[in-house]
Amino acid sequence: MKVFLKVSMLFFVLANTSLFAQEEKPLKTYGETFAVQAYITEDFAKKTTLTEQAALSTAKLRLRRNGVPYGSLENSIATLDIYVAAIEVEDTGGESMDSYAFSMTVMFKRWLMDENSQELYAGVYYNDYIGYAGTGAAKDFIIDGINDLIDEFSIRFLEENNL
Repeated sequence: MKVFLKVSMLFFVLANTSLFAQEEKPLKTYGETFAVQAYITEDFAKKTTLTEQAALSTAKLRLRRNGVPYGSLENSIATLDIYVAAIEVEDTGGESMDSYAFSMTVMFKRWLMDENSQELYAGVYYNDYIGYAGTGAAKDFIIDGINDLIDEFSIRFLEENNL
């Protein structure tokens, strides 16, 4: 099911980009709120002790510091999703090299409709980083990366919403 959701999300981001391409300000919320969500690869979370809750707290704190208002999922017209996917790097013999290659993605998705009790969102903002770090430094590197991505999002959000 998660694979289907991820593939569907990618399809909707690519397919619906043109839907919002004509809108000058895709991040404009017209006074409504958006929710913040975080997703981290389970294996990476276990080995680095970076939980989805920690990533979510990091993002929310940074948004507050930047003056970007957000709300709960129940009352929102959009979501700001943070995805962290990582794979452990191994040598040719299959031995761990105590490091990870990963990607961090921030995606702002606007609610489109509710079809058969399935909510449909379209990605209107996308930014990502890819990186490589040792297991010991990976958690701090991800936290710094989330902060950088949130800062870039915040600048654009604040400009488009005249905040």
